[in-house]
Amino acid sequence: MFDFLRIFYKICAINLHRCQALGYLTLRWVLSLNIILT
Repeated sequence: MFDFLRIFYKICAINLHRCQALGYLTLRWVLSLNIILT
């Protein structure tokens, strides 16, 4: 998971205009995983 975050932040640093969209999608993905797992 930490490796994924590291890659995510690298992408964010390279593509600042995509950072917000990526963050939103990642948040939705994590929340959906939490709902499935719990």
